[in-house]
Amino acid sequence: MTVPRIATSQLICLNFDGGLTSYNGELFSIEQVEVGNAGLSEHQIAQIVAKLNAEFEGQNVVFTADMPASGEYSTVFIGKTSAFEPFGTFAGIAETIDSGNKNKNDKAFVILKGGETTDEIANIISHETGHLLGTFDHGGAGVARYAYTTSTIDPGETSSNLTVSGGQTLEVFGSAIGVTASGVDLNQGSATLYIASGGYAENVTLRYDAIGYMDSRGSMNSVFVSSGAILQGGGTGGGDRISNLCIYSGGKVNILSRGTVDRVSIYFGGKFFCYGGSVDNFTLYSGGTFNGYRGSLGNGTVMNGGVLALSSGMSYGGGRLAVATYADPRTLGPLRKRLPPERTSASQIRPSLT
Repeated sequence: MTVPRIATSQLICLNFDGGLTSYNGELFSIEQVEVGNAGLSEHQIAQIVAKLNAEFEGQNVVFTADMPASGEYSTVFIGKTSAFEPFGTFAGIAETIDSGNKNKNDKAFVILKGGETTDEIANIISHETGHLLGTFDHGGAGVARYAYTTSTIDPGETSSNLTVSGGQTLEVFGSAIGVTASGVDLNQGSATLYIASGGYAENVTLRYDAIGYMDSRGSMNSVFVSSGAILQGGGTGGGDRISNLCIYSGGKVNILSRGTVDRVSIYFGGKFFCYGGSVDNFTLYSGGTFNGYRGSLGNGTVMNGGVLALSSGMSYGGGRLAVATYADPRTLGPLRKRLPPERTSASQIRPSLT
């Protein structure tokens, strides 16, 4: 997330201990909000604080997990609470969208369910801090304008023509047909698409810093990734499958040990990283990059100017190549081998990278 600089300094206190407080929002107020302890270790808290201070470096914003003795500061409470359930389901909510940062003592809440990573928690804090500073307004009706929202498509359900905007998350355990996940602009953070537990998504566009995750037999068909977006599949749950994938300039796809990709086109500025699993029927165009560390690479075509980087842990099944460029992905140092535009054996295609 790109953070605009604010005019005057602002201290943000992160409360991981929990306690009794209030919510005095621009739409509604809650007199008593009881927040539970976040249950994080000192090391995890230090990671979150360090990540946020690095993200907001040079922007007149400082994060601390220590309660100041005096002075003005905004507070973000991190922990479990049921106080906001009558108003909807979301992972975070701020009291204000404080244009000009006039209120230096406002509050926000990160509502934990359990199991969140430190990066996920830090991202929600960053999102809500943007509201408190007045530098981040992703729009939305009612409470959604102040919240980090999560929508879910349950098993057996099908939804169509969905848009996931910056700061929103869509979880798909059923079927989603026609999904556009977009950060809207560089200041609005990441839209997140999560496909898992047999969930299926079709005609998916990821762009403008959007993030897509797949796990536990998630599948996607007709996927377009570009403009700073990242798609990752083949995680610990395994069985993920992507068909008809197009990666354009600025797009990045990571496939881990248990993912399968069939029919992928990598265009100029697009990047594909394979850390396991299998890839078949690929086309690598000029300026596109394929980095293979482990797993198997099936039939495909590398066009003139495409970069195919295969380490010794990656097997290649064969294909037609024009003038191909090779690089060792372990070092990113150049190792070039020029091949004629004709069918070539696998032993010729994958040179030694030792």
